[in-house]
Amino acid sequence: MTGAIISPCFTCCRSAVWEDAIHELRVAEEIDPLSPQTHSLLATALRSAGRFDEALFHCQKGAANDQQRSGCWAVNVQYQGKMKRPFAS
Repeated sequence: MTGAIISPCFTCCRSAVWEDAIHELRVAEEIDPLSPQTHSLLATALRSAGRFDEALFHCQKGAANDQQRSGCWAVNVQYQGKMKRPFAS
């Protein structure tokens, strides 16, 4: 019975931590809107919070080349559970 109580609390706390991180990264984005590192970190935080469309936008904005932009899409799809593994055989 304890697990049923702890699990939702853990999820709530974890979600709050990601929202705090997203807020701080948005402040960093305002300071330096062209920073690829800020966009990459923001993409990770948004993805972890389940905000996949926003994560994809920031991941692509922080990507240095087409290969990294393709990787953004692949990681987003994988996190959404639409793909069990990156390459199907």
